[in-house]
Amino acid sequence: MTTTTLSQPVTTATEQASRLRTLGVIGSEWIKALSLRSIRWSIITSIVLGVAMSLAIGVAIRELMAEEPIPDHAAFLVTVTSFPANLLALVFGVLGVFVFSSEYASGMILSTLTATPRRGTVLVAKAVVLTAIATMVAALVVTAGVGIGVALIPESAAAIWTTQVLTGLVGTVVFLVAVALFSFAVAGIVRSTAGGITIVVAVVFLLPTLLQIVGSIADWPWVDLVMNYLPSTLGRVLGAGITDTIDPAAPTPSYWNALFALVMWVVLPMNVAATMFKARDAA
Repeated sequence: MTTTTLSQPVTTATEQASRLRTLGVIGSEWIKALSLRSIRWSIITSIVLGVAMSLAIGVAIRELMAEEPIPDHAAFLVTVTSFPANLLALVFGVLGVFVFSSEYASGMILSTLTATPRRGTVLVAKAVVLTAIATMVAALVVTAGVGIGVALIPESAAAIWTTQVLTGLVGTVVFLVAVALFSFAVAGIVRSTAGGITIVVAVVFLLPTLLQIVGSIADWPWVDLVMNYLPSTLGRVLGAGITDTIDPAAPTPSYWNALFALVMWVVLPMNVAATMFKARDAA
């Protein structure tokens, strides 16, 4: 009877110790991430660029909407908040690459894996920290965009709680966080800051332009299909939010299909990165 009562606390203590170790690794990765000057500058750049671009597009649209008999305030707000996302994707991509590759560049990855031999825990901790930073920065940028929109056109405040605006705000945040995590996974695969940034720029920025050129020259159906499921296109769909008027014949995916496809852009490379991170040498 005594042995049965003593067996349960041993398991509980082990589970608590495991949770504490995981939280400790996350805390360590948080401190390391925010101590990097490159990551701090990425955060500052995202906020400054986001606010400046939202203000610029908001002022321009306000002048155009002054001539409309019934202005669409919901469309105004989602445009103001989502407009900076395409450019900010580059900054968030750099942020994601830095979170993973900075330790390889400095050689600190050896110390990290010596202190925490369980590589899966290290990878999860880094991803959690990146997700937290990217979410907070993206949420701050879109919140500032809403504030700018309402300040420019006070009547648009009534549209904040509409389905289109709310889903557009969430979609923009999800897009930016997904780009950061995709870039994190790419950096985990190539283990190079320059190589990771190059691939991210190629996928997010250069590939859509290249496919547009190909599509204008050759009438190949697969070009439009690939274009519609690139991260930049998916981000525009999510940033526009869910509207009441849905065209089933529209070539771009629906909001929910775009969300699923964007998640796949994160999940698949992350699985590859996790497998390679566990299998390869640290150096």
